[in-house]
This record gives sequence, C-alpha cells and structure tokens, in this order.
Amino acid sequence: MRYEEKGFFESAALGLRQTWDMIDVTLTGLKKLVTGSVAADSVGGPILIAQMLGQQAEAGIVPLLLLTALISVNLGLLNLFPIPVLDGGAILFCIVEIIVRRPVPEKVQEWSMRIGASLLIALMVFATFNDVMRWFR
Repeated sequence: MRYEEKGFFESAALGLRQTWDMIDVTLTGLKKLVTGSVAADSVGGPILIAQMLGQQAEAGIVPLLLLTALISVNLGLLNLFPIPVLDGGAILFCIVEIIVRRPVPEKVQEWSMRIGASLLIALMVFATFNDVMRWFR
C-alpha cells in the first residue's frame, strides 16, 4: 500500500468511484444470494459483523475504515429497497400516490408495514442463527 497526495476534486472523484464499487459489490452479492450461487448460510448478522470489525481493527485503521464504509453503504442502499418499513417503502407509497392521485389506504399501509417488519425480523433472526451456527462448525 502506498499513500499519495490528491487534490480535493481528485479525492472526491476517487471517493465516488469507491462508493460506486461498494454499491456494485453489494448488489452483486444480493443477486448471487437470490440466484443461489452463494449459499444462504453465508449471510451474517451482528456477531459476524463484530468479528470482522475486530479483525479489521487489528489489521489497521485503513482496513477498518474501508469495512465501516462498506457497512454504511450497504445499510444506505438496503434502506432504499421498496420494503414498507424502510425508506424505500415510503418512497414506493409516494410514487403510488403520485400515479393514482390519492394516498394508499391506511389499512393497506398498515398491513404492508406489518409484513415488511415481519420479513426484516425474520432476516435478522436468520442472520443471527447463521452467526451462532458458525460457532459450532
């Protein structure tokens, strides 16, 4: 690894490129999970994240900051998915309202929020279960 002095605009461009690369890695990983080319037991939760943060902290500040940036970009991107409990769900409801020229009925919003929350909780339980099962392998 080497360090180079960069100007403001060059640094900003490099930062945008790295952010885009992280978004691409995230979307590629999700695609592989959905298509089954990556095993579902590779999904990690808070325990795996903590382990990875510890490993990167031991490796130095730069790897730790890169992992932190990756996690931040992942959370930002996933928050935009059209799942009703997330911001992407609110955006979806707004788009529907723009198209049909009236708000989505409250009952529909309420039930979709319940389903979205249930799906997110199930994903969190699944990821944590995978983390615990890694201890026994």
